[in-house]
Amino acid sequence: MRFFHILTLFALTGFVLTASSKPTNDKAEKQKILSAIQGVWEEVSIQTHKGRLEETEPRHFEFLKHVDIIIGDRLYRVRSKGSGAAVHAREIHLNPGAKTNSVSLVCPDTNHTIRCLFEISKEKLTLCSHGGRKTLLLPEKIAATPGAFEVHVYQKLLSDTPNRDPEANVITGVWETVAFEFDGEKLDDDSLDDKRRDYWLNEKVYYFQKTIYTMCRTEGSKLRICHKPYQLVPNEGKQALNLMSEDDQLVPAIYEWAGDKMKICYNFNGGARPTQFRTEKGDGLAIMHLRRVDTAK
Repeated sequence: MRFFHILTLFALTGFVLTASSKPTNDKAEKQKILSAIQGVWEEVSIQTHKGRLEETEPRHFEFLKHVDIIIGDRLYRVRSKGSGAAVHAREIHLNPGAKTNSVSLVCPDTNHTIRCLFEISKEKLTLCSHGGRKTLLLPEKIAATPGAFEVHVYQKLLSDTPNRDPEANVITGVWETVAFEFDGEKLDDDSLDDKRRDYWLNEKVYYFQKTIYTMCRTEGSKLRICHKPYQLVPNEGKQALNLMSEDDQLVPAIYEWAGDKMKICYNFNGGARPTQFRTEKGDGLAIMHLRRVDTAK
């Protein structure tokens, strides 16, 4: 079994982070660290003693790579599940007793800890840890070694932009698709055969910021990410927004939310803004049913 199977860093986890020689119970220092890691990060390299996985085994690297969205004290991991994108959320806890430039990653299912060294710059985050079972071992330096330590590198794709608009705050955050509706038919995980596969193809993860949204989807088994602008539109009678599509086409839409649920109705063939949350055969309308992702269990 490859030792890097055990660890895809931040692996479905919350993590514990320190980055200073000052006492780590310093509130200002903790906030400085959190501020530095806010945003969207894409894994761009997995380095073992055999070399860079993206060069030696590119298909396997594409399967393992993921995107981490860090908002406040929460981490949202987005990955490909073969068809469709999946997301998991965990809390981030700073560790008051860790060594300088070390991080502890707590796996959610087993609650075991992975200890790492890390380096962080404005646009790059590098972590080094044991890839096998001896996950409490802390490496002496950031370097891949035979049968032991490996290095994961993340590139920042987008910084976090806090939203202070109360109207927009209702949709900011991370959302996952739970159903998709078109041609008068609603598709979800309970749909049968081809219909369920059609739903999986539309299974996406969205991250709405102040004026930009990030969409994560799959193409084959590869994870694809795009960042596009959006705008809430007042005085249209219904809650309305304009989205820019992947191919830079304006998509007028309406939305409705309640608690952790939201639906967005739009015309995927272009055209006028929908006037109701309803689709019919051949009308070109689609409805995305979304659920806000949170750490609550």
